[in-house]
Amino acid sequence: MLNWLFFVVSIFIIKPIFASNNINWWGIGGSYSNNPAMGWHIITFIVFVGSLMYFIYKPLSSYFKERSLSIKDTIFEVQKANKQAKTTMILLRDRLLNLDKEIEVLNIKATKIGYSEKKKLLDSANLTKSKIRSDAVSIISSELAFAKNEIKVFLVKKSLVCVLDIIKNRKIKIDNDLIINECLSNISKEIV
Repeated sequence: MLNWLFFVVSIFIIKPIFASNNINWWGIGGSYSNNPAMGWHIITFIVFVGSLMYFIYKPLSSYFKERSLSIKDTIFEVQKANKQAKTTMILLRDRLLNLDKEIEVLNIKATKIGYSEKKKLLDSANLTKSKIRSDAVSIISSELAFAKNEIKVFLVKKSLVCVLDIIKNRKIKIDNDLIINECLSNISKEIV
């Protein structure tokens, strides 16, 4: 504010210096229409600038202060993000350098898991194989026993039919051994 006061005072001191140049500093009226009053223009301008400073200085200074603080906060956040990005970059670079070792470890783990799964599958397959084999043996043995019984029944029926035919055809008493041998030979001819 002191600067403005100095400016106003200097105008009044400088006025006599410019008085000889026909500058109208304070004159108002029709006779001065070609040469307007410079002093009044300067005072009006000073009042205008002073009122601007009085009414706009506080909001403008607070705006610039807030803007300055927000820029500082933004710079701080950017620096923090930059530092974090550098840390992440270093970690990722180290991880990239150790990637071959990590891949090797993962391959070893995968191989172990694969072998254990293979062993489980083979054990399961062997168990299923033994179960199928025992089931097949029991089915075959039961079918064989059933077939033997069927053959016995068939042989008994055939021998009885044969004996009945021989007895009907001969009508005389004959030796039992002779009848049995004859039936067996007839049955063996029919079977083959």
